[in-house]
Amino acid sequence: MGIPLNDSILYTLCFADDLIILAQDYEELVYMTRKIIEEYNKWGLEVNLKKTEYMCIGGEQQNIILEQQQQEIKHCQKYKYLSMHITNDGSLDEEITCRNNQGRQAIRQLNSILWDKAVSKVNKHKIYNSIVKSITSYGSVVWPLKERNLSYSKLQKWTFGDARAENRNWI
Repeated sequence: MGIPLNDSILYTLCFADDLIILAQDYEELVYMTRKIIEEYNKWGLEVNLKKTEYMCIGGEQQNIILEQQQQEIKHCQKYKYLSMHITNDGSLDEEITCRNNQGRQAIRQLNSILWDKAVSKVNKHKIYNSIVKSITSYGSVVWPLKERNLSYSKLQKWTFGDARAENRNWI
């Protein structure tokens, strides 16, 4: 049960009131879900099965039927956990697009500062790096290198016009 990770096995990811169960197959997921619901009930807690979803990465999607609760857990195609978009095909396209859009929104809000001649180039670089770059690069350590570089390049070109992204003198 669970997912092997180095020398240990990862069963769940927990943050605040969110819980992610990690399983390698459908039967294991049904069993672990049933056990968690039973344990929560012992503590007087209740799982809202109407808000509960599951996602299968790289496998067949089917709803989970919990016979004891006479409920069904629907599958989903994508899920957002700790600000990261996870999709059932394992691609990062949606996450990268979302980060780029958030970076564009930040640039729109900073436009008057980034184009102000009274603000020094050094300060513009600091503002860009601390705000825009941190927004667009959040989670990028797991992106394929080609997509990450292309994403930064496109965003810099979009931000500063026709100037080459490789040219550090664009401000």
